[in-house]
Amino acid sequence: MSDEGIPIILFCYPGSVFARRVSWYLDLRKISYRVCIQPNRLPRPELSDRLNIKHRRIPILAIGRDVYCDTCLIIRKLDQLFPPSPVYPGLRVLSASDHGLAALLENWTVDGGVFWRATQLIPPNSPLAQDDATLRDREEFTGRKADTGESWAATRQFAMVQLETSLRFLETTMLADGRDWLAKSYMDGPSVADIHGVWVFDWLLHDASMEGAVSGEERERWQTRYPKTWAWLQRWRRFLADNRCWEAEKEKHPRQIDGEKAAELMEMAGFAEQVKVKEIDEEVAGVNRGDVVEVWPTDSGFTHHDKGMLVGLTPEEVVVEVETETGEEIQLHFPRVNFRVEKSAE
Repeated sequence: MSDEGIPIILFCYPGSVFARRVSWYLDLRKISYRVCIQPNRLPRPELSDRLNIKHRRIPILAIGRDVYCDTCLIIRKLDQLFPPSPVYPGLRVLSASDHGLAALLENWTVDGGVFWRATQLIPPNSPLAQDDATLRDREEFTGRKADTGESWAATRQFAMVQLETSLRFLETTMLADGRDWLAKSYMDGPSVADIHGVWVFDWLLHDASMEGAVSGEERERWQTRYPKTWAWLQRWRRFLADNRCWEAEKEKHPRQIDGEKAAELMEMAGFAEQVKVKEIDEEVAGVNRGDVVEVWPTDSGFTHHDKGMLVGLTPEEVVVEVETETGEEIQLHFPRVNFRVEKSAE
């Protein structure tokens, strides 16, 4: 498909490391998009009230009236909707086996615990840890209480050991042969596999909100112990700069819009894709097309359920139809992995 005539809107906030993966992808693929900045914590009335999107995790990507929730689904959908062409260059095309590598890296950094260990390095005196409202919001989001004081020091030590194990894994496996990029045909440049593999470490080393998370001494140790991985991390930074990728912490997006404008653009647009509902095994799924269902993530943000009419359910995604504040229909897309879909009790 083409992005001409159909708006692509990234709902995010500065400092969202998950949103950065999506903005990197869009910029590197040269896909034109707008940005709607949201608060870094609830409430987000422009989403929950105006658009009737209860999903609380950022980023959210709207392509016309189709709204994609969760980073893994967003990038996968962009791959499908914007196949490689001279108009959309920037990332190397992956082979089938390299697609598998990218998927494993995505799972490894999130569900494998790499990101969670990185959050445990956030110093108690950082702006993130000093904001009581944000801390309460994150505790409600994750169901876990943040470590502080002496408990943080012990947690940090263990988290650093785990992160160095992750660095050693990269150093002694995919990067062991001296390649520039993670996928096998590495001479052609980076791929989405690099996005999925690099983002946590890039966040620790280069994000202003993470200052002090990795000390100068620890940086030197990483450079000495894991030289190939360190070189890959620096190479990625240069690649971002060469391609003028947007960084929300440093500058306003050139196509930034407010929430009402975003909603109006979505409501005036068509749908990005016609949902084709596959046959649903009711004995397995417990739901069928036309049911009013609730959808929510099972790992974090699980107290905020989206409710709407089921219009699509495949092994990869669930799609529900909801009405915006003005009565316009939009479709919310969620992945199946780590998400539940059940008939609404109301």
